Amino acid sequence: MNETKTWILAASAAALAFVFLTEQVQATRLGYELGSARSAIKARRDRVAYLRLELDRLHAPQRLASLAQSRLGMTPPMPESLIVLGNTVDRPLRVAELPKPEKGFTLSRLID
Repeated sequence: MNETKTWILAASAAALAFVFLTEQVQATRLGYELGSARSAIKARRDRVAYLRLELDRLHAPQRLASLAQSRLGMTPPMPESLIVLGNTVDRPLRVAELPKPEKGFTLSRLID
């Protein structure tokens, strides 16, 4: 009977050691996965930051003006070709002069 208890105790200790080692291995594996996921998140955040900077660079007014001149042949308007509008109307507009609204056009579409 004493020998049976010893075997049961030894088997229990071995099972407990196996469970402990399995948990340690799993914790280590999850630690590596967590580190890898954090590294991937940092890499993606860095990429987003780089792309935002690149987008800002591409949309810079000076760059767009330069491209408009070099590729499209655009030039700034001559001062004599500019028409300055005042903040008052010389004469009130008549209803016949107003543009005709599109079908389904409502004032609420302008307000929203």
